[in-house]
Amino acid sequence: MSPDRRTLLAIFALTFGVRILYAVTVGTDPDLNLLAKTYDFRVAEQIHTGFGWIGAPFTPNAPGYILSLAVVLAIFVNSVWSALLFQATVGGIVAITLYRIGERHLGKGVGLFSAVWFALYVHNIHFTSILLRDTFVVLLWMALVRIVLKPFSQMRSAVWAGVFYAALVHTEPMFMLLAPLIIAAFLFFATNKRILNVQYTMLFVVTILALSLPWTIRNYAVYKEPIPVALEATRYMKPFTRVLTGDENAAGDFVTTGVRRVRAGIDHNALEFWRVVRVSDYPGDATRGIQPEPAWSLRHNVISVINYGLLIPLVLVGIVIGWRRRERAVLMLAGLLASYFLLRAFIGADERSRLPAEPILILIAFYGVAQLIQRWRGARDEPRPSP
Repeated sequence: MSPDRRTLLAIFALTFGVRILYAVTVGTDPDLNLLAKTYDFRVAEQIHTGFGWIGAPFTPNAPGYILSLAVVLAIFVNSVWSALLFQATVGGIVAITLYRIGERHLGKGVGLFSAVWFALYVHNIHFTSILLRDTFVVLLWMALVRIVLKPFSQMRSAVWAGVFYAALVHTEPMFMLLAPLIIAAFLFFATNKRILNVQYTMLFVVTILALSLPWTIRNYAVYKEPIPVALEATRYMKPFTRVLTGDENAAGDFVTTGVRRVRAGIDHNALEFWRVVRVSDYPGDATRGIQPEPAWSLRHNVISVINYGLLIPLVLVGIVIGWRRRERAVLMLAGLLASYFLLRAFIGADERSRLPAEPILILIAFYGVAQLIQRWRGARDEPRPSP
């Protein structure tokens, strides 16, 4: 086995093992109840035995994670632990993806330390042990990020980007709101030639439409409407509809007839996205649709400071150095991070919604650390003038 493969195996084993250990030791905690059957798991459990779900409105949620979970349950034992093993495997693949991104664009050391940090990142470990789609979303998002960081040189790059993006929006429809930004990035930055950029962009869009067509046909047969993703997608369009039309009643999720749900403002969402600690209870604000929140425990606050709080200043350092050096990968990562943050600030943000951004934060932060170490070593090795 080559050294590279041993490194990949070690990264995967560490990430997978820590997540399974966490599920085994903390999963029996009645307060966390990590092994409870979530809604997505119950739906996957019902549809994994046959194909009757194709013609039935089995859920308004996006099908990507649910169908993937159903496949796992059909191939392996139909149990919560089969799903948890799937989640831990996905986490291991994300860690390997981080290593590859760092190795090829930011330095091998950056990739290695980013992967190890992610493997031990408590926030991701915790949500991996809950049967929700977030871990799977992180995998698809980082697979797409890995493709777009490198200038396109072959048509298959645009095709694979379309495949992962289509899978992403069919798992978390919120990402379809980033389509204009991604298309604009391809039109201007896919290559150094404008005509090739147009060709790659068209191929990217055609791939997405082609992969979405079967599900659109299925939804039309079931709901009598051409729905390309899922009914859930409507919840993400309403805040933007409200901004564009000025109709305050356009806000909300699946709102009951005659009831208007007020959403928190962008300032509150931005604060929750970057929150590191919560040392006191928050009473909430009913007039803005903000629910009360209890203070975090001392353990939670300390873990958040160590895992997340330390990254934020290092991310700023990495972005500044990347800007000065005109480092394409860092600038692309920073642009993706800013786009995702703005999206969450409009839609709503909390700890869980931060999960797709955290691998990017880790990469930029360790890039900043590597550059600081390199500069310190360079300054130390410079010959000093004799007195």
